[in-house]
Amino acid sequence: MLALAALALVIGVSALILLRSTGQPWDVRALAGSPTIDGRSGASKLQEDQWLATAANERASLTVPSIGTVTIEPDSRVRLVRSREKQQHMELARGTLHAFITAPPRLFVVDTPAAKATDMGCVYTLRVEDDGATMLRVAVGWVELSGTQGLTRVSAGIECRTSAGGRVGLPRAMASTISEQALAAFDPAAAGSAELDAFLALCGHVDGVTLWHVLQRVPESGRAAVLDRLAALHPAPPDAPREKSLALDAAALEAWWNQVR
Repeated sequence: MLALAALALVIGVSALILLRSTGQPWDVRALAGSPTIDGRSGASKLQEDQWLATAANERASLTVPSIGTVTIEPDSRVRLVRSREKQQHMELARGTLHAFITAPPRLFVVDTPAAKATDMGCVYTLRVEDDGATMLRVAVGWVELSGTQGLTRVSAGIECRTSAGGRVGLPRAMASTISEQALAAFDPAAAGSAELDAFLALCGHVDGVTLWHVLQRVPESGRAAVLDRLAALHPAPPDAPREKSLALDAAALEAWWNQVR
């Protein structure tokens, strides 16, 4: 019995070692200075569960196997969480990264202290701010951004902030005339009709993605006003009839999303 138990232990440990060793490391290239991996400079491979850090004058480029690259800006700290064929997963603890990813949706994921950014095939910048909040800016494609409170789709030309507490804010077009402060101060779930009307009056054509999210966050009594403003700025999709849009039908919402993103 002891021999069998010992054999089972050996097999279990061997399987665990094999499982841990299947992760493919990411190539690391210093772009400026000497970034460190787990405190050591000069390393050219980032393994699972290792941390890469850049100082104030340092930058690095990471090759994500088969799907793209990630540039790490100064004063940043990132960890490779998982590197497998069907999942590339990293963590940004502080600082800024730029991701250039060409992969099927949901294959590349980045965690921050406040949010999770799930890549849907795109180019974006992700920054952890000094107060722990996360700012996402998308250049190409779109990203699904989730926190402890809410989930948001962020498409090309759009930015979105997640508070340090994990509250995902409304996405904002970088070309919008609505200020970050005004957007942050507006709470669709709590807005009265006058406050909602005032906000809708600020929205222009570039704010379609913002309105798409507002439609789903306002009380039912406010949906008609939001949908009317959205339809005034963008032609209503033929497969998104008004009654289904007001009922937040999934297919109708998806049709609107494809129209405004």
